[in-house]
Amino acid sequence: MVDISDSNKRSIDNFTKTIISLNLKEILGDYACTDKEAKILIDEKALFHIKEHHRNEFTRLCKNMVKTLEIPDYVIENEKNRNTVIFIRKINERLSQIVVLRLGKKQCYVKTSYSVSHKRIVVLLKNAKILYVR
Repeated sequence: MVDISDSNKRSIDNFTKTIISLNLKEILGDYACTDKEAKILIDEKALFHIKEHHRNEFTRLCKNMVKTLEIPDYVIENEKNRNTVIFIRKINERLSQIVVLRLGKKQCYVKTSYSVSHKRIVVLLKNAKILYVR
């Protein structure tokens, strides 16, 4: 269920602040330090970061971000950043989308999103703590 916030009138290329309600306990189990039904915020800061660093794929990344969070193929621990997990979803035969999520008690935040090759995903999965597999 996606809730587009009316209180935020700023948009970035027609993408606005979004709040998703998601049962992270179902996906992450005891790893999640969140309430059962957590709010995931995709704010202007994340959208600006994605646009600035991944300009050529910004529209596709934004369109697929919610689906990647709701129906990931994998979720892995992010070793570089504490309280952060990586959602991975295959988007076509060559690429997968990554969404980096910072965990919080009541609300979680999307930090960034980008696409990577399947070869890179194989390496990531080989060296990561896998928290969820669809």
